[in-house]
Amino acid sequence: MSVQFFLQQCLIGLTNGALIALVALGYTMVYGIIGLINFAHGDLIMLGACLALSLVGALGMTAAGTATTWVGIGGLVLLCGLFCGLLNVAVDRIVYKPLRNAPKLAPLVSAIGVSFIFMNVGLFWLGPADKSFPELLPSTNLLGIDVDRVIAATFFIGGFLGGAASVIYGLYINTIGFQMGVQNGLYAFTAAVLGGIGSIPGAVLGGIVIGLVRSLSSAYVGERWTGAIVFAILIVILVFRPEGLLGRRTKEKV
Repeated sequence: MSVQFFLQQCLIGLTNGALIALVALGYTMVYGIIGLINFAHGDLIMLGACLALSLVGALGMTAAGTATTWVGIGGLVLLCGLFCGLLNVAVDRIVYKPLRNAPKLAPLVSAIGVSFIFMNVGLFWLGPADKSFPELLPSTNLLGIDVDRVIAATFFIGGFLGGAASVIYGLYINTIGFQMGVQNGLYAFTAAVLGGIGSIPGAVLGGIVIGLVRSLSSAYVGERWTGAIVFAILIVILVFRPEGLLGRRTKEKV
């Protein structure tokens, strides 16, 4: 295989890695603030993609000119970001906030429950079959701080980034389905852990690493081995550096 092919795979890996990193930021920001692994985050992005697809059809963007299309994409990012951000805040207020002082397992199980609820909403919205997304683009805790407000802002920013990622995912992959949140959420969560859960630069680095590993292993080893290779590398890194690539060692309170 040529050097050009290798560079092409690296470019694909960097593109996918940036998308994974955008989703991973939502995981790592929420964990860094309240120590919650929000397993519903991947399915939140799936709902953002559902909204993006509905807006594309409602606004007739497939028949728009180039300039109008770019303006429309900017609008999609804004609207889907606001939708996911506000929905994330609502879930925090209704589900997670009452469990703030509960045992750690309670909010974790609740997050899994919210994930299933989102998935069923997506099933109702899209139906059981995957939907094609139109190819709109060419192929190319301190004194004096309101803790609840900080937490709400974190959920909103994480959700907004997820909403933006949902639009980019639809434009790039051109296929969405009600189960897309599971795999994408898993890779994004893995990226957050690999980089160091709670570390924003770590989430970005972890996403890029996983994107590159997925692309290169798919090209040189085979698609069916990609997942195994990604998680094998994750295990090796965590064995020697349990806090992740950019994470900090913290002492557990006993």
